[in-house]
Amino acid sequence: MKLAKLSLAAITVVGLTTSAFAADTLAGAFKEGKISGALKGYAMHTTHDNGPTSGGNVAGGVLKFKTADLNGFSAGFEFQTSHTLGLDQTDAPDGSISIKTSVLSEAYLAYTMGQTTAKVGRQHIETPLVSDSGSRMMRDYFTGAVVANTSLQNTTLVGAYVTDWTDRDGTSTHFDTRPYTVYAATSFAGLGLTAQYLSNDNQDQYWVEAKYSIKTAMPINLGAQYIGVNDTYNSSLYGFKIGTSISGLGLMAAYTSTDNAGDVPGGIGKGNDSSYNSIQKLTGAVAGVDSYQGKVSYNFKNGLSAFTRYVQYSDYSGPGLDAAEWDIDATYKFGGSFKGLKAQVRYAMVTKDVANSDFNDFRFIVNYNF
Repeated sequence: MKLAKLSLAAITVVGLTTSAFAADTLAGAFKEGKISGALKGYAMHTTHDNGPTSGGNVAGGVLKFKTADLNGFSAGFEFQTSHTLGLDQTDAPDGSISIKTSVLSEAYLAYTMGQTTAKVGRQHIETPLVSDSGSRMMRDYFTGAVVANTSLQNTTLVGAYVTDWTDRDGTSTHFDTRPYTVYAATSFAGLGLTAQYLSNDNQDQYWVEAKYSIKTAMPINLGAQYIGVNDTYNSSLYGFKIGTSISGLGLMAAYTSTDNAGDVPGGIGKGNDSSYNSIQKLTGAVAGVDSYQGKVSYNFKNGLSAFTRYVQYSDYSGPGLDAAEWDIDATYKFGGSFKGLKAQVRYAMVTKDVANSDFNDFRFIVNYNF
């Protein structure tokens, strides 16, 4: 759902980077490899107006290992684990968070030649239409091949072919008709352009975004997007946003409109809903919905940053049945001897013009990255 700096750093978005360290032997490639990871804790509780409390409390983490480069070749592995530890006290455990499992979520071989990298195997992919999500303890992943090239100035070209997608609960989907996608991002003179095409089971999906920054004492950032699909409904949406920031204060407004033909599918993976007004719980990609967002953020420059936003959705559950979501989000990054530790609080209050449909969603996340 969240897309950051895709037009400027898509090579890191898909996880393909040229190794900065190299080895002369296979044994050296493993000995000189890099270990990283995170210890995680996650609590999520959703309180419904007229129903049980759902959610869960889990602890776990991720451990990654990437070999050093050997004649252009490298390999990467990632192990994820999640455990409830008997802490689930909610009336109805939420299957997206209350997961007890351990999985090898990355196992890939990569080859880099010049400014082109090919990566084959289990891996994470983060592009608008093919994207895994880190919004829960466990991250979904893909099996396939990705090729990225950055030989053109300020430009990234990506091609990907997917055979399988595995959800965060371990459920795997094998694609008989192999989805493939092409992605391009470029920037010049303050203008960023990003486009992606996805062929998925006889569906053609498109994603286009343009961003423009006006450099003044109070910079103005403009954005426009289009998402479309050719399927039974041939639906699409478009959106606009404008924002500025000064002395740590950020202001942003966004508008999206989805046609009446049908919902606009985001693509493949849990992180594929990339409408400007798809936020913590609700989405701007529902058929016939116009949505309006206002957002205020502030960076306190002492490790604390926070934002609040409000989105109004017209005709969300049907004609005349509107919905709204108000989010509050605060993140604190520790420093000094606790560097690498981060705590985040997320709260969403959702109201709908449908009886007994209102709910509150609270999340507390703590990570230690090493």
